[in-house]
Amino acid sequence: MFAGESKEVLIKRVCGHAALVRGWVLVTLYPWALSGSFHELVGSRCSGLCAKGGEMSVRWHLRISLIVIFGCTLTMARASAQGVAFNFSYPIDAPGSTSTQLTGIDGNGNLVGIYTDSNGATHGFSDRSGNFETLDVPFPTTVLTGAFGTFGLNGIVGRYLDGAGEHGFHYTGVGFASIDVPFAGVSSTDALGINTTSGIVGTYTDGRGRKHGFLDQAGNFSPIDFPGAISTLAWAINRSSTIVGWYADPNFPVGIHGFIEQGGAFTAIDVPGATVTQAYGINDFGSIVGTYIDSSGTTHGFLDQGGTFTPIDVPGADWTRAFAISDTGGIVGVYSDSTGTHGFEVPPAVNLSDYQISTTSSGILYNRVSKTYSGTITIKNISYASIGGPFQIVANSLTAGVTLLNANGTFNGNRYLTLSLSSLGPSQSATATLQFSDPTNVSIHFVPVIFSGSFH
Repeated sequence: MFAGESKEVLIKRVCGHAALVRGWVLVTLYPWALSGSFHELVGSRCSGLCAKGGEMSVRWHLRISLIVIFGCTLTMARASAQGVAFNFSYPIDAPGSTSTQLTGIDGNGNLVGIYTDSNGATHGFSDRSGNFETLDVPFPTTVLTGAFGTFGLNGIVGRYLDGAGEHGFHYTGVGFASIDVPFAGVSSTDALGINTTSGIVGTYTDGRGRKHGFLDQAGNFSPIDFPGAISTLAWAINRSSTIVGWYADPNFPVGIHGFIEQGGAFTAIDVPGATVTQAYGINDFGSIVGTYIDSSGTTHGFLDQGGTFTPIDVPGADWTRAFAISDTGGIVGVYSDSTGTHGFEVPPAVNLSDYQISTTSSGILYNRVSKTYSGTITIKNISYASIGGPFQIVANSLTAGVTLLNANGTFNGNRYLTLSLSSLGPSQSATATLQFSDPTNVSIHFVPVIFSGSFH
């Protein structure tokens, strides 16, 4: 029995094999109706139990094996974005390069960027699960290529320079297509960001030498200009057609700010205390990355989550710039140190399979004071290799009307809770407490899906 559990108020534990749904344990909890003799029983024992924190046990039926692992229970609290810690993978250098920049990452962890070779030539590249490919636009007079944005099968966008000037390109794996904004007087075009349904964004230069953003939707071009700006550059777009970039106000060169645009409404982005802010990437959850310069003149990357800013600085770097963020929290960019200019990655969270992690659940307690329910989920490394943390427990398909109260955030519309562990070795386990509100006492069920790494 649990510590402080009344013998007269039971938690039913059902042992056996866990039911798997799509490779994950399906948890279904059925609370008894809190009425009649149950209330009388709880009321008659309240004085003794309330002295131990007021937690009352509620009888539950679970469709999975309820195996409780003691000794490593972690009671989780909500974390603020200021506490975000980054695990950097660096340096990342294209083979044979003298400098490398990572500029794009998609939801599958595929990377794109730019590198300079030993002859001083500039190339684009893609890195798909370690399969490196140089990207050079194969037109007769092309002299340089740079890749900036990627979105899975929708391809890669970037820019190239030839004898006629600077152009955007869209590469789909089978060929390159040029992108040139068709407005009068345009002298150059750069394609910088791409999304599944929203189109391609970038920047173009007009006849006066000023930069403007653009949105290209299947060949239909629209300009993007921050109100009152003398130049605007659009860098990224997500599925909701939210666009980020940066603009220069009339005080340029000191008046440089990031922006976010949706449905024609613009909002400036300024990192507190920064002299310059530039937004470069956005994911489908609205997390934004970019670059800022502080009052001492040092350049940093940043992560913006709903207006809460966290610096991104590669350890030992002279400066850091963050260019893109994926839906699973992968961040890429560029930094410089005494050895040169290199790419870096904050690796995305990885969905762990049932061959790596097992999941079991405890009984449930009811707290009469807070009118909440709590139980535990234990994850165990059943593989032969250590798995890096932190770990995210996502409550997929949680019953309507039930809320995971101590969630650390939302991923793909489902609330999740974080286990802040550096790693789990083979056969090691860790337990997290989940707290729910269930105002109508419906059955509580969800599919716990476990990720290693951070969501940003």
